[in-house]
Amino acid sequence: MKSTIDQLIINSPYKEPEQYWSYDRETHSFTLKSGRRPAGLFKGVVRKYRPDFIIRLKTGCHLILETKGQETGRDRTKLEFLDEWVTAVNCHGGFGKWQWAVSRNPADV
Repeated sequence: MKSTIDQLIINSPYKEPEQYWSYDRETHSFTLKSGRRPAGLFKGVVRKYRPDFIIRLKTGCHLILETKGQETGRDRTKLEFLDEWVTAVNCHGGFGKWQWAVSRNPADV
């Protein structure tokens, strides 16, 4: 398998990332943005969601890949909302085709 990574943003618990990827629905592409990513709420606490990987497949589909060890309640909630988001985006049809998957084994990736 051949893969090209042209830009990598590393999320660290010690430092807030200074850039994030933003999806452009006009061009169906990602743009690197400066600043902080918008936040959401989980159990009344502000949380930021950053997928582990967004992979553009040869078919043109975007795959959101989450890598997880032991599953927590927060992970289950995140995946429920991710499933809802992917379904809504695909029903809209204006953002391309999206899928999501979870890998629990590092050897899969």
